[in-house]
Amino acid sequence: MHLKFICGYLLLFFGGAVAWAVETPPPLQQQQPTKTLVILFVNSGNALMGKDNTAMVVRAFNNLGYKLEFRSVPLGRGATEITKDPIDGELVRVREYGDFHPELVRVEEPIATATFSIYTKPGKKIPCNWDELTKSDLRIDYQRGIFYSEMNFKKHLSDRIRGIDHAEQMFQRLRSNRSDLFFLDKQSADNILQNSKEKWDLERVCDIHSAPTYMYLKARYADLAKKLPAEFRRIKKESEPLKKK
Repeated sequence: MHLKFICGYLLLFFGGAVAWAVETPPPLQQQQPTKTLVILFVNSGNALMGKDNTAMVVRAFNNLGYKLEFRSVPLGRGATEITKDPIDGELVRVREYGDFHPELVRVEEPIATATFSIYTKPGKKIPCNWDELTKSDLRIDYQRGIFYSEMNFKKHLSDRIRGIDHAEQMFQRLRSNRSDLFFLDKQSADNILQNSKEKWDLERVCDIHSAPTYMYLKARYADLAKKLPAEFRRIKKESEPLKKK
């Protein structure tokens, strides 16, 4: 698969913001890519990486002598697929993800920011903190496979709190009164609201949490993971004048 096509396919699912750094190391002389790494991303309609983010990741690896092949899997399979040998790394996971995957090393420079939000029907009074939500009588949906959601809701699963496979299902369940609210990253919800032919009668209650997201690599690439943050920061710095135009 050509890299241009792969990047275009990835951008269909990702869109978001990057935290910009100030310090910039001197540029490296670009190496001729000699090895291809297979990088996992979950195919969920999520929108946590944009064009600039993807280009930055590809360019940073190219500069260090690597090509990238992006491989898509369904959202619920991401945490299982990352353990398989053909996969070399994964994109846009929160910091806590690494605590549950000792076989991975984190690239210590954020790629994008995930904002998690609560949605309900207009006028419905909904609390905006975890403790009140989990102790309430409200029927709550969240998207299965998103690590931050799983981390906060999984131990409370019941007929009242449910993991749903697809984001669009949560919109439909809210509309048909099968739930009182759903929990989803804001970028994904915005994509559905902007691109769907359906008219959804709902409102965003609040943004309950925002978190930087990172790239993870298998532990065998620990040395590469140490080199990438400086390369990411350098490329971000170079891009700042272009973003201001």
